[in-house]
Amino acid sequence: MKKSPVSPSFLKQRARQIKKEKSLTQHQALDEAAKELGHSNYKNFLNILDMGQPQPKPATEDQMQALWLDKQKVMTKKLYAVQPLFENFKIPFHDLFNTLNENKNSKDTVQSICEKSALKEYLELYFLIDALRDEEGEIDDYTPYHVAKKASLKNVIYKFKKGKIFVEGEYDLKLEFGFEYDKDDKHPTFQDEEMSGYFELTLDSDKNISIEDMDIGHNF
Repeated sequence: MKKSPVSPSFLKQRARQIKKEKSLTQHQALDEAAKELGHSNYKNFLNILDMGQPQPKPATEDQMQALWLDKQKVMTKKLYAVQPLFENFKIPFHDLFNTLNENKNSKDTVQSICEKSALKEYLELYFLIDALRDEEGEIDDYTPYHVAKKASLKNVIYKFKKGKIFVEGEYDLKLEFGFEYDKDDKHPTFQDEEMSGYFELTLDSDKNISIEDMDIGHNF
């Protein structure tokens, strides 16, 4: 079968459909989606994709260390600015959960209640903080010169089960160049970058957030 030239975001979207249809794990669904496009598995798809990308000249170890330290300073500064906004975000969680519990048998009502609350904005701050930490190095692998600027959620679905809010949807990350530069310089290196992903999480009345599933990739 001829291999279809598609973006990782398209393949991941198809994998999510397969995951729900066949009750597979995320890894199994990615392999199945890759096979539909003519690849032996998901790893083979990524290898083929990488072969078509120009490879930059590798930096020296000292250069990479200096860059990493500078970027950590920028990320830490931004994190200190955003973290208090998240911690002091005003949502009457216990009232929200009581209202949801009273209407738990109506999916439409649960969705409406959550949409009218500030829950979406609260979770956007959570995702921004997660991106600024970049503990898995996914942003750094894609664009080592950029840091997270803004997180936006879309196509969000809310459910209320067993006393917890289940949330699933998609998110976009806007990334900005993390170092000082001449603002009049319009070189592509300094332009904002974007990444996007899919998530599933649960939230309890004590504000504990548990990530059930999450992926991220860059936009083509």
